[in-house]
Amino acid sequence: MSKQLKYDKRYHNTKLLLRNYGDFKKHCEGCSESLKEIDRTIEAWEAETDTFENYLRSAKRTKERTQVIVDLIDRFLKSYKQDAVKRKDNNKLLRYKVIDLIYISDDLTYEKVSEKLEVDVSTVSRYHNKAINELAVLFFGVEGLKLEA
Repeated sequence: MSKQLKYDKRYHNTKLLLRNYGDFKKHCEGCSESLKEIDRTIEAWEAETDTFENYLRSAKRTKERTQVIVDLIDRFLKSYKQDAVKRKDNNKLLRYKVIDLIYISDDLTYEKVSEKLEVDVSTVSRYHNKAINELAVLFFGVEGLKLEA
């Protein structure tokens, strides 16, 4: 796989995680109670059929994995914002706000973000792309870097 294709996948996957963040959060609402209920159901039915037990265990794994992803995204976004504040990097803080407004808190378009932050739409686009690239490193470690040969 070429370096450019691998990098593009990280960019795409970072956007994909952020774009689905809200749905992940909804999926995890009440997760701990759902997981307890699944455990009680498995015990109560004593897994009458392997298929039913496998289905319940699969549902439990899905909820647990989704919660892990949501927790990681929350942690990485918090770290990204804290770094901007610590360094007094206003541009990075604006990049965080762009990501927050598009994916996390408001689900806004570039145009609406532009109006809210009082910057040009091209600035929103540029900040979005740079933030996605920076977040890809947090999400995927060294694999998120664009390495030049």
